[in-house]
Amino acid sequence: MSTTETSRRQARTALQRGLGLLLYLVGLGIGVALMGGIVWANLEARLFDPETVGERLTTLRCPLLVTPQEVATAQVTVENPLDRPIRRRLRFRVAQGSVLLVEEEQALVPLEPGERRTFSWDVDPAQGVYGGRFLMVSAALSGYPPLPARHGACGTLVVPLPALRGVHILLLGNLLALGGMLLGLGLRGEGWRRQQRLDAFDSGLRILVGLYVLGMGALLLGHWWALAGMALFLMGLILLGLIFRQSS
Repeated sequence: MSTTETSRRQARTALQRGLGLLLYLVGLGIGVALMGGIVWANLEARLFDPETVGERLTTLRCPLLVTPQEVATAQVTVENPLDRPIRRRLRFRVAQGSVLLVEEEQALVPLEPGERRTFSWDVDPAQGVYGGRFLMVSAALSGYPPLPARHGACGTLVVPLPALRGVHILLLGNLLALGGMLLGLGLRGEGWRRQQRLDAFDSGLRILVGLYVLGMGALLLGHWWALAGMALFLMGLILLGLIFRQSS
């Protein structure tokens, strides 16, 4: 192979790897914005009404995200695992445009042995805090010996895209994020396949994809925002390491 052909191939490989990195970064940016916004909303909800007593109310659920024309429905499930009737007090709070303005509802819930009841509240995106960016709700369930008191809070990200619904944004955002990152890795992979080796930089990019899938999967499957937050934190550390490696 002549020197000219070698130079052309190297230039083509460099261009392809550069384009791949650009596509990857676009996908990564979309993914981090989507996952980071959802995690931020839930973190703010925890700070808005922090747990002071009892155990975590794991049955409280909020939509991960909504758009301004939707109504967010928060749900909480209460059950009686005992062999006798019980009565528990359920309190629901929602921020009204500010963390200092709170609307509260309470209900006394009678439950027969083994009974399970689900309660829901509709929250208008106009009630969002921080300029309508987040919806914040909390629920508290009184104790009934031997059942402990429970408390939970959750947040919903409000995305200002009126032409879509929240589920559409989740689907489209993940498709763009994963599509951009995987396509970018595919383009860059042509270069390292020719070199018959995978360098540390591309290995780091692959790890970032895995962490994104882990974090978003935690949100979609179980609303485990703390696990998603940890994945984001690790992604940030790896990204800083890659930037430092390239600049040194």
